[in-house]
Amino acid sequence: MIKDTVEMFGDIMMFAYENNASDIHLSPLDDIAFRIDGKIIKTCSVKSARAFSSTEIFEIAFYYKPDIDPDARSADFAFTFYSGDVKIRCRANLFSTLSWFSLAVRLFSSRIPEIQDLHVPKGVMKLIDKPHGLVLLAGPTGSGKSTTLAAMINHINSSQAKRIITIEDPVEYLHASKLSIIAHREVGTNCESFFQGFKDSLREDPDIILLGEIRDMKTMELAMEAAESGHLILSTVHSSSVIECLNRVIGMFPAETSSIVANSLSVSLAGIVSQKLLPARSGGRIAAYEVLINNPTIANIIKINNMKHITDYLRPEQGMISFDESIKGLRNRRLIE
Repeated sequence: MIKDTVEMFGDIMMFAYENNASDIHLSPLDDIAFRIDGKIIKTCSVKSARAFSSTEIFEIAFYYKPDIDPDARSADFAFTFYSGDVKIRCRANLFSTLSWFSLAVRLFSSRIPEIQDLHVPKGVMKLIDKPHGLVLLAGPTGSGKSTTLAAMINHINSSQAKRIITIEDPVEYLHASKLSIIAHREVGTNCESFFQGFKDSLREDPDIILLGEIRDMKTMELAMEAAESGHLILSTVHSSSVIECLNRVIGMFPAETSSIVANSLSVSLAGIVSQKLLPARSGGRIAAYEVLINNPTIANIIKINNMKHITDYLRPEQGMISFDESIKGLRNRRLIE
C-alpha cells in the first residue's frame, strides 16, 4: 500500500536528517544510500526500511507530485517533508533506468545558517553590504554555494530593511521576513524560467534579487544590466575558481562580442566568492574560499579580458583572499588537518 511505502520513506528521511545527509538514493534491488560528508554510504540500518521496488519508488514520487507522468523518462520536483517539529525542504529527481525507476533526493537544512558559522572571509561581508552590483558564488556541485547564499540573505534580512526576491529551481531555504521583505518564486511553479522570473522581478520594486543559477546568455546579460542600474544581484555559477568563473561568464556569449561583454562585466561585477569543501577536524566539512572584490585594477584586467594573472591582485587588505591563504588560515585555526 502507498501509505506503508510513504511511512517507510519517512523513516529514511528522518535517518538522513539525524545524520546530516545531503542526499538520499533509492534504487530497486540495492541498499538505501546516503551522501554524508561528501561520501556515499549504503545502509539497511534505517528503522523498518528495506530496498524499494520500482513501483514503490514511483509511488513515493507520486505522493509528493501527484501530476507526475508515469511515462516520463525523468521528472524534477520539490517538496517539503514534515515530521513533528521537523521541516525539511527537498529537491528530487525521479529517473528511469534500463529496467526501473530510481529516485535521488537532495535535502536542505531547515535551519538557515548564520554567516559567522561558515567562517567566511571578511570580503564576503563587504560584498553583502554592497548597495548594488553582481555577486557570483562559484564552485562545483555540492560545494555549499546554496548554503553560503542562504547565510548571506539571512544576514541582510536580519540587518537591513530591503526588498528581496529569490528566484530558484527549486526554492531551497525558506526565509521569513525580518527587517527585510522577502518573496520566494519557484521556476516551473511561479515563473516559467529564470529569465522570465528575473525580468518580472525587476518590475516588483526589488533592492536585491537572488537567482539560484545563471544558466544562459540572456539571463547573464540581464543580470549585468540590473546590477549596473542599482540592484544587488546574487547568483551562482558552476566553476572551480575565480578565474574560471570570469571566463565562464564571458564564454556564455558569442566570441565576437567578448570585448563588449568583458567591458560590461568590469563595470557591473561587485565580486566573486569561489568555494570548495574540505574535511573538518571536528567532523563534517568546512569551506575554503577564494574572494575577488572588484576595484579599478581588477576592473581593468577584466576589461581587457586577460584573466590569467588576476589572482596575483587579490589584496588581503581589501578583503580578498586566495584558496591557498584560506586553507592556511583554516589550518592555523586548527579547523582542518
